[in-house]
Amino acid sequence: MKDYDAAQTRERTGSSNLDRPPRSGGYSAGADGNGKAVSLDRMKKIRSLVVLPALAATLLMASVGSARADEFFCSSFPGGVVTVDVNANLVVDRDCTIAAGSLVNGNIEQGDEGADWNITVQLGADINGNIDEYGGGSVNVTVGPENVFDDSIFERGDGHVTVRVQDGGLYNGNIEESGRGNVLIRVQGTGHFNGNSYEKDAGNMRSTGSGSYNGSTQEEGSGTCVNLIEDFDGSPCE
Repeated sequence: MKDYDAAQTRERTGSSNLDRPPRSGGYSAGADGNGKAVSLDRMKKIRSLVVLPALAATLLMASVGSARADEFFCSSFPGGVVTVDVNANLVVDRDCTIAAGSLVNGNIEQGDEGADWNITVQLGADINGNIDEYGGGSVNVTVGPENVFDDSIFERGDGHVTVRVQDGGLYNGNIEESGRGNVLIRVQGTGHFNGNSYEKDAGNMRSTGSGSYNGSTQEEGSGTCVNLIEDFDGSPCE
């Protein structure tokens, strides 16, 4: 039997179900499994029973898989701990931790410039974007074996920046601390730091470890600068 759409039905009969007024008594053209008409209120209830569980399942899948949007907030993750891959910018609106095994493919940015929230990147996490921290909170990054931090850290308040590059890890970017906080860089074994580090206020700059550093360290304020990395290719403590 050939199927027809509403326009073809109207062409043949001069009318269609779409042209008919709703039945009296508040019923629509919907029917239940027995072919009986279903009231509008009941139809709404049926739709809610179908739509809400489907929506919940979709949200659950997003929570355990890869999260995609323009931006996510740290507070949307339980305890502020990111345990999934985030292919978007991450807005810091509380203390925020990027857990081992997860990826942030975007920038990590503090939402409230006056807040003192800490940002922690655990051993085993990958970051492909900048970290911007504006208040008194600190930034702590650990780059483990076969992990890469690919971009820069900007600490624009009085918080500290600590970067630890372990054996086999790569930090590929700059560090800039423009407040009174300190900068500590520790590179171990076959770990490598590729970039420049600046402390621009009263904080101190210190680089240490048995790994390699390619770039420069600069103390531009009233703080001190100490370099203890032997394999240093660049300009330490300019």
